[in-house]
Amino acid sequence: MRWTRLYGTGAVIPEKLRSEWLHTVPTDDDGVGYGLGVFVTRGEASGGFGEARSHAGDVAGLHLEAVYFVALDAAIVAVTNRDGADPDALVLAAARAIGP
Repeated sequence: MRWTRLYGTGAVIPEKLRSEWLHTVPTDDDGVGYGLGVFVTRGEASGGFGEARSHAGDVAGLHLEAVYFVALDAAIVAVTNRDGADPDALVLAAARAIGP
């Protein structure tokens, strides 16, 4: 969780890279762009919580989503150990529970 917050706020990104870090290119998903090792989502793609900065990972049987919601100043990490599970849904449920 601590790393997700530090990464999401840019605290661990070298100053020289910060302007490029969040400069995104479009993805196939509406409201989602990809920067230097970070997904940046806005609008409906972020559950309506403003800008979210995230990264995810998958290996057989393990799925992770780590998200920092800028407006909420909240870092949420969801890990599932079942193929077909949706860590994104868990992250948004947690954001709704703590959000405004």
